[in-house]
Amino acid sequence: MGIMHDAIHGSYSKKKAVNRCLGLTMNLIGANADVWRIQHNVLHHTYTNVQEADDDINMPFFLRFSSHGKKYWIHRFQYLYRKKYILSELFFRKASTKDKQGVPNSGFNRP
Repeated sequence: MGIMHDAIHGSYSKKKAVNRCLGLTMNLIGANADVWRIQHNVLHHTYTNVQEADDDINMPFFLRFSSHGKKYWIHRFQYLYRKKYILSELFFRKASTKDKQGVPNSGFNRP
């Protein structure tokens, strides 16, 4: 994920073609690199770590990424399950679902 993230940002390599090819690896897992780029750069970087506005920190109750989120007893154990949830949810479900819905407020919407 780190390589794909940096490549889509254009910062993994000095060569644009290398970044583009590595960024497209996201498409191999069923998501869309172009949609992810817009979602991440527009929605996440515009509202980085703003509760209720940044989708990257708006997670189910059993995950807490912000000190401003409500704290539950289960959060003390999230180090045990966080990575597995993020990999499965963000890549296989959330990314592909958002691809179908389009990106709100960006002018980029799919039929």
